[in-house]
Amino acid sequence: MQTAFSAEQLVDPEFAASHAAIRKCVHCGFCTATCPTYVLLGDERDSPRGRIELIKAMLEDGGVPSKETVTHVDRCLSCLACTTTCPSGVDYAQLIDHGRTYIEQHYRRPLPERWLRALIPAVLTRPGRLAAALALGRFAQPFRNLLPGPLAALLRLVPGRARPPATAPATYPPQVASRGRVALLQGCVEPAMAPSIRDAAIRLITRAGFEVVLVEGEGCCGALSEHLGRAQEARAFAAANVRAWTTAGPFDAIVTTAAGCGTALKGYGHLLRGDGDADLAASLSRDILEFVAEAGLPPVMAGYATSACVFVGSMLRPIGGGLADRLGGVRTLTVMYIMAAAALAMISFGLPHLWMAIAGFVIGMGALGMGNGAVFQLAPQRFGKEIGVVTGQ
Repeated sequence: MQTAFSAEQLVDPEFAASHAAIRKCVHCGFCTATCPTYVLLGDERDSPRGRIELIKAMLEDGGVPSKETVTHVDRCLSCLACTTTCPSGVDYAQLIDHGRTYIEQHYRRPLPERWLRALIPAVLTRPGRLAAALALGRFAQPFRNLLPGPLAALLRLVPGRARPPATAPATYPPQVASRGRVALLQGCVEPAMAPSIRDAAIRLITRAGFEVVLVEGEGCCGALSEHLGRAQEARAFAAANVRAWTTAGPFDAIVTTAAGCGTALKGYGHLLRGDGDADLAASLSRDILEFVAEAGLPPVMAGYATSACVFVGSMLRPIGGGLADRLGGVRTLTVMYIMAAAALAMISFGLPHLWMAIAGFVIGMGALGMGNGAVFQLAPQRFGKEIGVVTGQ
């Protein structure tokens, strides 16, 4: 795509980076198929290709952005799904972040919108303020229909009363032979909204043999500020985190349990250009699923009941599968439901005799085997060749 940036504009590193990204776009339109806002609204201006055109025109022309441009840029979710299908490697994150920063600096929004955009980062990025806001939100929830739309939408997200956060130790030792040391991003919203997620992540990582460190001095990842166009604020958050990790390190990985935070961390090298520590932090950043895939899951201990179910279910599966071949998928499912209901009824009514317990268990496992057979009967009919690998066809 051709650009018309002036030589003075290209002296700015942000403009130079955006210029290079725009030049890569060939208008192929592959990005539109993966963009949720375009799929939902069907407006070219709400596609990555359309937004690139709007941002290009806005940056080239300078001055105050139009309301239309602001609306379509604001609708971007920053999911970056478009980058997964772009054959030209367009750095869409650079363009959308630069566009938002430019809008924040040059466009004056209505007063209520400015208040809300100032309130969100002031509260959500500070766990103490967020906890107080959630308590107030739970009190105000019955009156949410009386409030303006944006505030009512926020109140609908307020969770029920959660357990108060306990004082967390700074480190959690590995539960098996040590394999390394990781920093777990504590986040700002998640501890107040869903503290069980961090608890589960710590249990999983320590069982895999890694020491987990909750680094002192760490704060918000900066994603929220960056998405609001507050580039300087985002850089301040990122720089503080990098300093904290460098002081507490070294680490084998910096693990996050929120996808948005993970994306922000991977962009620290770009956000803090020229900072070697930021580049290192970005290279060590891992989503919890990425980390588990690389490190491997800890061994799982199965109880006798689970082993028995798997053993008996495996024995009965050929029987159920053979019956499914004769009855067909839909009729097999019907028989399976009847057998499962019979087994459940026998178990529920106390099973006064041992033979009833055994019969109920066998019938239930037979139903499981028939269910497997039914799936293999129905799946090819429903999905055709898409599951040929699974069914062996």
